[in-house]
Amino acid sequence: MKMLFSGVIAKYEREYTIERQVDGQLVDGRWETGTPEQFLSRLILLPANSEEIEDYEGGGYTTQWKKILQRENVANQLKKNDIIIDSEGERYEVRDRTSWLGYSDFTSWLSKKVVVGND
Repeated sequence: MKMLFSGVIAKYEREYTIERQVDGQLVDGRWETGTPEQFLSRLILLPANSEEIEDYEGGGYTTQWKKILQRENVANQLKKNDIIIDSEGERYEVRDRTSWLGYSDFTSWLSKKVVVGND
């Protein structure tokens, strides 16, 4: 029996811009990366707790980690390495997926804030 949480998730989800790197191709003997595409998707972006990230980078808990909830029937499903751009312009790279689809009607992901240094 599947537990149906999509109604609760739909109530609190927001629309985010997702950036996905398109595969590159070989052009005249040189590899050219594809142009990233952007689209909108509905999801919930929450702070991650320390238990969820203890296996990453020494287990240090920071606000740079976010948990993502996404309904199974929403258009434009997330994929690993997608970038979520929030309303403040902060960027989060989608890392690991925890599929609950065998038990429920949503998927959760962990993502980490993309930090670009000033070099």
